[in-house]
Amino acid sequence: MILSSQQDASFAFASLAIVFSAYITLVVLFVPKMRRLITRGEWQSEQQDTLKTGSSTNNNDEEKSRQLERENRELQKIIQEVKTLHSLRSTLKQLRQPCWTWTGSAESAESSESAESAKSSESAKS
Repeated sequence: MILSSQQDASFAFASLAIVFSAYITLVVLFVPKMRRLITRGEWQSEQQDTLKTGSSTNNNDEEKSRQLERENRELQKIIQEVKTLHSLRSTLKQLRQPCWTWTGSAESAESSESAESAKSSESAKS
């Protein structure tokens, strides 16, 4: 061969063949993808999706935060209602207890009055 006597030319030819084949492989793989992205406008939509993804994450966090705040307010209302019911029940119990005691006291007062009047009528008779 002609190149066997010239080592530098042989090295240059092998280097160019490797670089050229790598370049052709990259072109075959990536040029159709780039052409499709540019012609269909997918390049811009992917950039917008990337921007939207970042903002949608923030929107999701904000929406979750709002929902948690709403649930928190609802739960606080329920807790307040339960506390109000508890205090009303305890007030009702306190109001009922003196009524029963008063009714019992009134009955015992009536019975003691009738007992005293019976004693006085017996004493008056004697």
